[in-house]
Amino acid sequence: MGQKKELKKRRVRRAFTAAQKADAVRLVKSGKSVAQVARELDLTVTSLHAWVRRAEADAGERSDAL
Repeated sequence: MGQKKELKKRRVRRAFTAAQKADAVRLVKSGKSVAQVARELDLTVTSLHAWVRRAEADAGERSDAL
């Protein structure tokens, strides 16, 4: 008969301090991949990429960040 599709549970939205975000970005800047840091800290890759882009924009390293 029909197969039931398993639905992924949505992650609970969490709040992070500026210091927590800076620590995560620092790990990426030290040479670890975004995916590796995201796994280690239980973050989404998308969020961590956004934090890295924002940190680079704030440091004047890029001009294309929102």
